[in-house]
Parts: sequence; structure tokens; C-alpha cells
Amino acid sequence: MQRIELHSRIMEAVKLGDWTGLDDMEFCIEIAKVYGCKPLETDVWNFYKFLFVLYGYGKVQGKREERARRKKNNTSSEVAKIAEQLNQNSEICHLMKMVIEDKTKKTYNSALGMLNREIYGTDLKEIKIYPCFAENPPKPQKMKQKEQYFEETGALQSQIILDSQGYLIDGYTSYLLARAHGIQRVSVRYGRRQIVRASHTPGGKMYSWELPGLLIDRVSAGDRAVVRTERGVKVVTVAAVEEYAGNETKPLKRVIKVKRKRR
Repeated sequence: MQRIELHSRIMEAVKLGDWTGLDDMEFCIEIAKVYGCKPLETDVWNFYKFLFVLYGYGKVQGKREERARRKKNNTSSEVAKIAEQLNQNSEICHLMKMVIEDKTKKTYNSALGMLNREIYGTDLKEIKIYPCFAENPPKPQKMKQKEQYFEETGALQSQIILDSQGYLIDGYTSYLLARAHGIQRVSVRYGRRQIVRASHTPGGKMYSWELPGLLIDRVSAGDRAVVRTERGVKVVTVAAVEEYAGNETKPLKRVIKVKRKRR
């Protein structure tokens, strides 16, 4: 320990000794008696004052260490919360990973822009709409229910989710309501959608299904997927996994679960 630091700690301990309470004094005196401690070359009070200084400084240091430990735990908890939120936002995580790996200004600006739009909202005019949404408007009953929620709460019921290119991938009803009510800026979140191309028989006709969020990036060609079809639940073989590009002419049914191919 450096001399200056040691001197600083000694002076702090001496000052703290002046604030020793009666209970702490009594405790130090009794401890001294238990161990048979007594001064040899000075007066009794000075000896006890020495004990008060050590005891008081020890208590203060103990409190500091406890506060530091709690602060560290709280910080770890906050980091865990942020990590969890980012984990739910796979698209931003994907971009952040790209930032770390390629360190390009373009990727950095893209990730930063997405974060800013999530925090401060985005201009409704900037949201792009895939043709499949425009060609398949929500059912009137669904829009009526969303409109009623908006009138009662003043908030949009469904969250607007965009992909990294700014295209809407979920929350089309909220987009339409915002446009109808003249809302210029809306809260958005970024995410991803993936679809699988699969067939009922090897070499057979290909069909498309959408993956639920929990299965994104967890399905590979050759896996067996349990899916919903017009003829009930079926098992199909995955031929390819693709990022959602809005090329479908009608809404896709979802994959129920996946039986992984042995690797």
C-alpha cells in the first residue's frame, strides 16, 4: 500500500473515532477486559480511544463493502434485464453482432438508427408495407375490435414490428389505425420473421409456413416440422429456411413444432 494512501486512511480512522457512540465504547472496553488488555506506557483513556478508532473504522469499511456488493449486484441485475430485452429483439442483436464483427460505419449507423427509432418512435410515412399486407386487409371484425380498444384507451393495441429494412412484419392493424387517426409518429420494435419451404413427400411440391419466434434460427434443412394445413395437422420435411420477404400472396400458417434431424 502506498504511503500517501496509508496516511489518508489513518487520518480518516482517527476522525471517525471522535464519533464513537456510547454503546460502541462499552463494547470495546468489555472486549479489552475479556482479553486482559491494558495500557503499559500511557493512560487508560488513550488506550481505549485507540480501540474506538479501530472498531469505528472497521464498521465503516464493512458498510462500504456491503454497499459496493449491493451496487454490483444491482448493476448485474440491470445488465441481465438489458440482455433479456435484447435477446427478445433478435434483429438488433443480429445487427450488433455484425457491428462487432465487421466494424463498418454503415452497420453501426444502421444499428444506432434502429435503437433511436425504438426509443423515440418513427415517422409513420417511413414505414414500408409489403404487398401481401396491402392485398390482404384485416377482417372488419378485427379492425372494429382494435378501433374500440383505441377509443377506450387512446393506445394502439398491437405493437408495430419492423424488419431491418423498415418493412412492417407485424402490427398492420395498428399501422392502419394510426394512419386513419392522423398519428404521425408511432412506437415501433424491430424483429425478424422466417419461413420454411417444405414438402409433404421427398421431391414433392413445395409449400411455405411461418416459424414462430422461438424457432427463428433454430431450424435447418432436413428437419421434420409439424404444421397446420387445410387438411389438418401434418408432418413435412424442411427443404429451406428463408428470411421473410413479403412475397406471399396470402397470410401463412405457422409451424407448430420441429423434430430436429440427427446431426
